[in-house]
Order: sequence, then C-alpha cells, then structure tokens
Amino acid sequence: MSKRYAFVKEKQCVACGACENVCPRGAIRVFRGCYAAVDDSLCVGCGLCEKVCPANAVSIRDRNDEKLGIECSLEDKARGVCPMCRDLVTSIPYTPEIPMPKLSGRKKR
Repeated sequence: MSKRYAFVKEKQCVACGACENVCPRGAIRVFRGCYAAVDDSLCVGCGLCEKVCPANAVSIRDRNDEKLGIECSLEDKARGVCPMCRDLVTSIPYTPEIPMPKLSGRKKR
C-alpha cells in the first residue's frame, strides 16, 4: 500500500468526472452523479486527480496521518495550517530551533 492517497471533500465536489478520467489505476469514481469516491486499496497517491479537479475538492493525504487521526493534507502541512487544529495555531511561525510541544495523553481506540 502506498504512503499517500487521494481524499475527496464530498460537499465541494461537483461530480464532473475529471478525476475519474485521469486516474491511472481506476481508483476514483463518481458515485451516482453526486460526488467522487476513492477506493483506498487501489489509490497510489500520484496526485493527478488533485491537479485536474476544477473545484479543488481532491487532496492528497499521508496514510500515516490517518492512523494517527490527523486530518491535515499535504498542502496544509506545507503552508503550516491545519484545519482540524486551527485554534491551536499561533501567530508564531514554526522554526526548527524552537521545538513544538509534545501532546500527552493516551491514544483513543
């Protein structure tokens, strides 16, 4: 299984089929004319669907983030913004010299 996969924001998807047409593995299909759905077992995270999506509804994510319960996309990471923890983001930019605080607590099962 690849390290990355495509994720579709269903509410943002316009079901145009562009992603379905470009996917080399046939991992993405438009579901009942409503929105695109990704078969995670077939997706290799190549990013072609993300590039052709006119509605910007497709993003590429790390599978490791999924296991940790993090909903950040690679684009969010590159910009330093996480939509799930937006309240935790401060005006101080991250620099390698200043370590990020470690989260404590147990993992949810």
